[in-house]
Amino acid sequence: MLLLMNVAMMPQDGYYQRTTITREEFKFEFLKYKDNFKSFVGYPNACRVVFEITGHKIPINRDITEIKGGDVILVLKLRYRVSPSEKKGNRHGDNVEDYEFCRISYSL
Repeated sequence: MLLLMNVAMMPQDGYYQRTTITREEFKFEFLKYKDNFKSFVGYPNACRVVFEITGHKIPINRDITEIKGGDVILVLKLRYRVSPSEKKGNRHGDNVEDYEFCRISYSL
């Protein structure tokens, strides 16, 4: 299964292999799994960017991420940190250029 995330984190024990990818590779990977994915993207701006890249709407989901062996994780994450005095999701991440992309393979 493909998991979409807006942060590159390791929520549970296991082995992770992270590879930086291009926007085009992100789209290619998403389209391979478009019928078998779950979104863990927690911000509307990031969901809009995924739509801009892939043409597919994804839901906002702030549930706890659970990963199973063999899952593939696609991440779009902001290239910068939002200062603590600013609220995430406001004007941050409106443009695809605000993000970097990676693919993470997971195994137990």
